[in-house]
Amino acid sequence: MAQDTKDNVFFVVDGPDIAASAALLATSIYDHNKDGVTQIAYVSNARWDTLPTSLRDVLDLCGVRIEKLPDAPVQWRRPFPHGNKILAAAQPRKGSYGLFLDSDMICIRPMDLCAIKDISTVAMVPENTPNWSLNQDRWKAVYGTFDIPLPTRTVRSVRDEKVDMLPYFNAGFVFFPEQAIKSGKTFGQLWMDTAYTIDNESPVGGKRPWLDQISLPVTIARYDMNYNAISDDYNFSINRRVYDSARVPCVLHYLRWRWIKEWPPALKQFYRMEPILGHELYRRLMSDYEAQYCQIGVPLFQ
Repeated sequence: MAQDTKDNVFFVVDGPDIAASAALLATSIYDHNKDGVTQIAYVSNARWDTLPTSLRDVLDLCGVRIEKLPDAPVQWRRPFPHGNKILAAAQPRKGSYGLFLDSDMICIRPMDLCAIKDISTVAMVPENTPNWSLNQDRWKAVYGTFDIPLPTRTVRSVRDEKVDMLPYFNAGFVFFPEQAIKSGKTFGQLWMDTAYTIDNESPVGGKRPWLDQISLPVTIARYDMNYNAISDDYNFSINRRVYDSARVPCVLHYLRWRWIKEWPPALKQFYRMEPILGHELYRRLMSDYEAQYCQIGVPLFQ
């Protein structure tokens, strides 16, 4: 398959915590999906000149293309670091589909992206818990910013006490066509415009840190798109979750380092980095990000 026809898997590198996570994510994707996807790491302007050589070497070995993330075209109402994921989604890319992943994720088996493809459809996993989504007055204000009604379709939260809620998704896994969808703009560009508008014009509080997730379903409704509410096998939260050997998702979302130790498949994938990278590169990576990887609570070398 030609390089520019592969699906893109991209993530953001910004600061040592996210960078350490990105190294693990990139290595795990390389381990399970290296022939099927093109990996792209977006690095903010502020971090471009400070990336350790070890991280650049890891990304290079895993076939990850490193690109500089441009400054946002307009200012958020207040600082919003999560906005980098939306800005990354809005960047032009060759390829059929794009998949944004949060950096604190681990691929533990091949991702079957073909199973969730549907032209003009965005595929996401519903949020674990309702939090923002149960407040209909907030949603009325947000959708009202664009003079559109509340959706009639609901989704079900994927964890704890599962409840039906207005469309609300975890923004750690967002899969969409790369081509233009409406008015010559891609999904990422439409998502960015919607998020900026909500941030600056919607008369509702509590937008931080959920603005990325609030704006996702509104973008879909605003531009009359379909969406695919997919299984949490593609974005499986292990944060504060007891290990269940019966669940074998393809992507784990750990949020905090210490949960890697609690889920044996995640820990196994962490230790896979050394044979994949080679001892010397692995040692340099562990040295540069020791403060992060030590939080897992296990020896860094087996």
